[in-house]
Amino acid sequence: MPLLLITLLSLILSACNADPTESAQEQPEQKTSQTEPETKTKPSETVAKRTRSEHELALIEHIQNWLNDAEIQLNTLIESSQHFIDSPSQDTLADIKQKFVIAHTDYQLVELAARVLNAENPTIENSIDAHPMLPGYLDSVDGYPNSGLIHSEFALSAETLIEEHQFSDALYLTLGFQPLFFMLNGDTSTPIAPWRRFAEEGTKKHKRAAERRRTFVRLIAQQLKHDISSYIETLRSHIASATLTHEALQAPKLETWLSAKSEVLNEMSIKKIKEAASKADSLMSQKN
Repeated sequence: MPLLLITLLSLILSACNADPTESAQEQPEQKTSQTEPETKTKPSETVAKRTRSEHELALIEHIQNWLNDAEIQLNTLIESSQHFIDSPSQDTLADIKQKFVIAHTDYQLVELAARVLNAENPTIENSIDAHPMLPGYLDSVDGYPNSGLIHSEFALSAETLIEEHQFSDALYLTLGFQPLFFMLNGDTSTPIAPWRRFAEEGTKKHKRAAERRRTFVRLIAQQLKHDISSYIETLRSHIASATLTHEALQAPKLETWLSAKSEVLNEMSIKKIKEAASKADSLMSQKN
């Protein structure tokens, strides 16, 4: 047999007897379809974090403290409202009214923070602290003992209160601080103690109204917590890329903003807000 033919046969026999596992081991490692795709930046992530000066960072720290404090006081208010609903009394009413003033004042700093961050949201603010309101739309007032949603067949739920809020008139409020304030205080012309309006006593009609008042307060408080918490989280997410507006802390813008709230803020609340704004403003003024 010629030498060339013998060599070819030898090569063929060697290939047939080769261990297949060795070939597999010699193959380069293949990437599977489960490998992680290349990370792409989302459009919302393309906004670079701003480089902040020392004064801006100090102001941002103040803003974050405002948001944190508002959240704490909000939770305290909600907890107090539940205590009052579970056990209406002069003491539990006094407690929730005190918590209301603190939470409402601290919420104003949330709105002020939104203006400093150029992130105010009129729609959500309108659900939280719209005013003025028509008290008789909700409950009894002087001369109209059976007026309002409390004495109607209107179904009380989170959905219906959201739908009804300023549905046909800007004065018809069913959400926010102001309806809650009125429900807690009631008609000041009546000799009946406000807390008794929530108690299970008296006639069947009175008991029904009391039950609906408790339900109403619970729903308003829950929605208030949802709306303010959502607003705070939105502002927190906006801090990194926000352009700070120093003028929001100064007169006349501050005075104009506060004057629009003069009907729903007492002197102590206004003083606290002005002091907080002044302290924050001084941080930015130092750089000039």
